[in-house]
Amino acid sequence: MPTKSSKTVAETSWDTGLHPEDQWGYWITQVESMATMLNVWHYMDPNLPEDQVCPAPVASRETYLHPSEINPEATNSLQLSKEDHELYRRIVSQFNGEWSWAEHVRSKINEVNNFIIANMFPEYRYILLDKTPYEKLVFLKQRFEPIVRRPKGATTYRIEDSPRQRVRNAWRDLVRRPIGKTSINKWLATWSKLYEEGKAMQIPEIAYKSDEYPQDRDAIYDFLHAVQPFDEIFAVLWREKIEDPNFAISFHDVLAAFRNHRNVKGAAKSQLASSAAWRPS
Repeated sequence: MPTKSSKTVAETSWDTGLHPEDQWGYWITQVESMATMLNVWHYMDPNLPEDQVCPAPVASRETYLHPSEINPEATNSLQLSKEDHELYRRIVSQFNGEWSWAEHVRSKINEVNNFIIANMFPEYRYILLDKTPYEKLVFLKQRFEPIVRRPKGATTYRIEDSPRQRVRNAWRDLVRRPIGKTSINKWLATWSKLYEEGKAMQIPEIAYKSDEYPQDRDAIYDFLHAVQPFDEIFAVLWREKIEDPNFAISFHDVLAAFRNHRNVKGAAKSQLASSAAWRPS
């Protein structure tokens, strides 16, 4: 197993299982190291305000200079005077240099951009796909960079997860953690609370909507994944239902259906126990 220190840039991933604040710090360090090595970090540094970030270079013009732009009567460079031809040659040479440099830098920026896309949370890829590297990093920084605070009277600082990261971590923990001895009502209330917080914060894996991904589908799948270990029948039946893209259902509808299902199941179990305990004299 590779250690944290032995990982290469290409192996870095959001799914490393690192502690949240370490995860962000380590990940953004890898992005910065790669961009710095390619000399393009100043085009995407998320710590800079937008007006201080270098724009991607472009040539001073989009096409080669035509001789008629020097002399309206010229249809090719051979028809230019010696002085005009020298001016034409200098402008073309300058354009070639600008274009080559711009292409070189853009290719390096694109290399870092591809790395960012490949190593970000999968659920954010379709949201950030058309954004610039700077816009991607600012978006992720706002959501996942830990908050550093110094409590009043304290001499040391405390690192906290960002609110979005806390909700995201709590959601993932709820998906993976067995219900244990927690009451069904309390457990469902936790799901409902985290869902509403995730929706308000626009956390994609909790509440994302598009034509391709109907709202709540991912959240419902997560809930059913958590339900399956102790109520497989409900999980399987509802997975089949939501596979139909025309089946309109909200996350809260599924929570209510599960609560009702468990109540009916509990009532039936109690009735069966009462019947078994009763014996005619």
